[in-house]
Order: sequence, then structure tokens, then C-alpha cells
Amino acid sequence: MNEKLLQEAATWIWDRKDKADWWTYLVLTPENPDPENLGILRNQALQIFTILEERRLILPSTEIINNRLYPVFKLNFNTNKEWQDLTSKKGIWKLHILPFLKWSFKKSWLFIIWVISLAIASGLQVITKKIINKFWP
Repeated sequence: MNEKLLQEAATWIWDRKDKADWWTYLVLTPENPDPENLGILRNQALQIFTILEERRLILPSTEIINNRLYPVFKLNFNTNKEWQDLTSKKGIWKLHILPFLKWSFKKSWLFIIWVISLAIASGLQVITKKIINKFWP
């Protein structure tokens, strides 16, 4: 999922949080009669709602419409900080550099430990060699 599209959709939803009691992923698609709809494809809108649900920014619920029960989502207002983090403008640092650094550290911590142990071992070797040369020339 494109992080920029997710941020745009989350911002759009959050800006309209007072306009609806419940939401479906169709509000992000051209099927929404709102002239300001984002016009996102259905599958992308569904992915966005799935991600928001996984992050617990929206909570699953049901609503009776025309005597039928429909699955809907309600905004989780207990996660205001997470909403603000997601909807705030992110620069290149947060979008690209920081995630890369986190990923590389996760993947390379063993390499870092190996390099540190090599440095310690070579330092100990130099010290040991000096002690041996001092007492047993």
C-alpha cells in the first residue's frame, strides 16, 4: 500500500469525522456522491480500511439499513494521537530515510555485533602481543 495514498485517505476521513456516525470503504470510491470524494479504486479503498482496522483507528460495527444488517466501521476516537500521526504531513525523513534505517538495523544487527567483536578481538590480540613481547622478547 502506498503510504501517501493511505495518508491522504486517512486525512480525508479525519477531516469529515463529524459528518458521519459510521463508515464503509465505499466513501473513498467514486460511488460516494460527495463531490470531494477521493475516487480511489474499490480494492485500494478496501486495503486502506483494512490497514486502518489493523491499526485500530476504526472499529468494526454493524448498522441496520432498510431492515438489513450491514457491516460498517466507526472511528476510534481513543486513538487521537495515532490519527494525528497518520494524517500529519511527513517529510522525506519520515517517509523514506527513517523506515530504511529501521529496516537495515533489524536486518543487520548480527553484522554489527560481528564487526564489534572483530574490533575487540583484534584489540585484545594487539595488547596480548605487546605483553608477550615485553616479558618474553
